[in-house]
Amino acid sequence: MGLSNPRVRRTFICDSMRLCLQGTLDTAFLSVFLLVAIRVFHAPISSKAFLATLTWLGGIFSPWLIRGLAPLKWPTTRLAGCFFVAIGACFAVAAMTHSFAAYIFLVALASIAYRGKDSILIGMYMHNYPSSRMATYFSFGMVLSSLMGIFFGQLTGYALDKNVENYHHLMGFIALCSVCCALCLHYIPSEPMEVPHASRRGYLRYLKEDKTFAWMALFAFLTGIAFQMLVPIRMEYLANARYGMQLSNFSVMLLSWGILSAARVISTPILGKLFDALPLIPNQILTGAFMLSGYLIFFFSRSFLWLGISAALLGMAVAGKFLIHHFWVSRVVPPEAVSACMSVHVLISGIRSLLAPLIGYGILAISSPRCVAYVGATLIALAILGFWCMRKNPAVR
Repeated sequence: MGLSNPRVRRTFICDSMRLCLQGTLDTAFLSVFLLVAIRVFHAPISSKAFLATLTWLGGIFSPWLIRGLAPLKWPTTRLAGCFFVAIGACFAVAAMTHSFAAYIFLVALASIAYRGKDSILIGMYMHNYPSSRMATYFSFGMVLSSLMGIFFGQLTGYALDKNVENYHHLMGFIALCSVCCALCLHYIPSEPMEVPHASRRGYLRYLKEDKTFAWMALFAFLTGIAFQMLVPIRMEYLANARYGMQLSNFSVMLLSWGILSAARVISTPILGKLFDALPLIPNQILTGAFMLSGYLIFFFSRSFLWLGISAALLGMAVAGKFLIHHFWVSRVVPPEAVSACMSVHVLISGIRSLLAPLIGYGILAISSPRCVAYVGATLIALAILGFWCMRKNPAVR
């Protein structure tokens, strides 16, 4: 079943448009929010750590969102579209505020909706795409998302260099893109969300009942907590003058997002085909290797060239990580349990994302960015070793 199938073709076109527009949201959550906090609000280190935590908050609520919304029997695209409308509303209000407290509150609300959508959309992909081409089709939209991310990231740096008050217009642009994402989903055919009956422990029971899923979730947790611990510290290292980089906002966005996104654009189609063609474990190990080398080079170099090389490696890591995040659960658990287990994975992602910035900034407060890099590199190396030990597990498809 290829693009000649009307259902597949409509899903591919509309979702690729949605992912392109979503590039502004990805950029906002990964770098723009923190840059605005540093350069516009001059936030103290505790507030920046809190903000970096909030941008990943939504995952914690995912199992309860799935459990509460499933009885509505709405199509998955309609549910996800409502999430994007809520995100757009938060950004629209953020565009009109001058209060840092209100800014943080709106980021938190937007995050709840943004992280919760992944558990819903996986059902759309499973029903509308052939399993052997799922990542390949999805990767095209990711390329468009990365291109939009490059544009919006550099636009952000240029606009803030001109006038820091331009962040109001940037927030408004993100709100518009989010609402357009909902419109794209409206035209994609989908079925109601399928979830199994929840026991008293909810979907967390799968961590006990399915050992393979539990181990894979643990190793993904280690990789994720290292990645999310180092994301804000990387921005801090580039944007905070105390570390001696002395870069313009444009250069900060180029190194933190522009080069990374360019590498993500180039590598995403290749990694998408690899994900469809290879078992899950080699994909996990390859992504971990890109992440480990990228962060080590970044925090142990002050040369613009080497910082650019590290950004390129991290771009390849982000491309692999996004593909794996969306689809690895479908390679480990039975189809009828995918949405439920995905919500548990997103919950774990939310927990690690709450902890990661606090750990990263806590270490930074008593040491240096290089020390944070040592801790993050150790966690990534442990995760790679764990995935290697799972390579012969027959339950990992």
